[in-house]
Amino acid sequence: MLTLGILSAVAVSIALLPIGPDAWRWILFSGVVPALIALTLRTRMPETPRWYLSHGQAEKAKEVMTNYFGMGVTDNQLEAVAEKVSIRELLLSPYARRVFFTSASWFLVDVGVYGIGILTPTFIQSIFGPSSPPLASAIATGILYIFAGFGYLSSILLIDTVGRKPLQTIGFFGMAVPLLIAWLFYSSLSFNLLLGLLALFYIFENMGPNTTTWIYPVELFPTRLRGTGHGVAATVGKVGALVSTFFLPFVLLAVGRAEMLAVVALACVLGGFLTLWLGTETKRISLDDVSEIFKSFYDTFNDIAANLRSAALVFNQAMKSAMENGGRLDAHELAERVKVLEHNGDELVHTAFTNLNRKFVAPIDRQDIISLLKSLDDTLDFIDASVSRLDLFHVERITPEMVTFSDIILRQCDSIKNAMAALKGFGGATVIRDTTIALNELENQADELLRRCLAALFENSDSLTAFEVMKLKEIYEYLETTTDKAEDVADVLSDLLVKYAL
Repeated sequence: MLTLGILSAVAVSIALLPIGPDAWRWILFSGVVPALIALTLRTRMPETPRWYLSHGQAEKAKEVMTNYFGMGVTDNQLEAVAEKVSIRELLLSPYARRVFFTSASWFLVDVGVYGIGILTPTFIQSIFGPSSPPLASAIATGILYIFAGFGYLSSILLIDTVGRKPLQTIGFFGMAVPLLIAWLFYSSLSFNLLLGLLALFYIFENMGPNTTTWIYPVELFPTRLRGTGHGVAATVGKVGALVSTFFLPFVLLAVGRAEMLAVVALACVLGGFLTLWLGTETKRISLDDVSEIFKSFYDTFNDIAANLRSAALVFNQAMKSAMENGGRLDAHELAERVKVLEHNGDELVHTAFTNLNRKFVAPIDRQDIISLLKSLDDTLDFIDASVSRLDLFHVERITPEMVTFSDIILRQCDSIKNAMAALKGFGGATVIRDTTIALNELENQADELLRRCLAALFENSDSLTAFEVMKLKEIYEYLETTTDKAEDVADVLSDLLVKYAL
């Protein structure tokens, strides 16, 4: 439709040029007609259900949803779209990385689109010279946008087979190549060669980034943030249009036409490398899937962490209760309670991997999700393994050192739970950074405690049988390993902190 609109504008310009010196006024005024049509159509469009809900118009929101979905809308369905949208959330990882990618891509492509599009008549006149025919620019523009149409058609055919990231990457670099050729050989360019190079530029532009930069923000943000994310990217893109429209002419006047082509080519090269670095492939992924994964993984991390903390709390309370009861412990009953929580943890992790294998776009990279899930699951597994050994070895009396280990493990799990909640919250970087420090310090305490336990075992070996020493040694080592696994969570979080600037 964009190509048809531009071709229509070219046709109107050609039709109005014979009017004479004032033709430009009528050409400019003709733009009022489509603007009025668009404004009239826009007034007949309803606002989104989220907008109505945010302004207290629940019935209007329900009416819009009913009209568009073709069925009655329940209150529960209405609540599902009533989530608050916060621009601050877009500025937090993992969305910050995607905001930067979509916005910078749009900025760079608009530098090329508007920089070349606005100044094409200038380049044409420089080739023709002062005797440039009045219709030369209009006809050349029309020809170029026919090629642009081929670019759009190619994008339609390839975007779900080749993918977004390859098309955007190829498009950016493909835009740069003809501009660099035009820069290097500008002094000897013929009109036909310039037109051919610009035709290639328009094909790659519209096959790649001029299409994908519209699509990416839609697919990289969840539904509740999609409009805001797309709006931020589009706004930054228009800053690129502003820069190219108002500042590139100064470059042209200062250093010349050829050098200005080189400046635009540099913007395209930067866009290509940016896409290689930060681009995420989203082909054949539905918007519902994209939205669900953003929401569900945060919830899953929180659920796993809460379940892990429950297991640590059950263990700690049993240890303290046993110590108050003269050290006597019902190890079998404790093992049964922790085993239930361990199974719950396994179910949560299994659900997370099922979602991951459905090829959803996750808020953080697949391998990072796997690492975080594994470290959380390992911590719970070793709490279960430690408690199981108390039951397996028929430990009926616990030691004060076991209570201290359970205190350390509970404090670690409290910190982990806070960190998982901070992944989604404002100020998460501070909480996560403090968590990693706390987990490391607690693990160091556990290391020192293990050394003291082993030294005491061998110092008092005369009062213990060899089997008792072996059993206690293994239990202490499993408890210390549990704290190591919790420290592994800290290591993953530290990596996330650096990688995503949480």
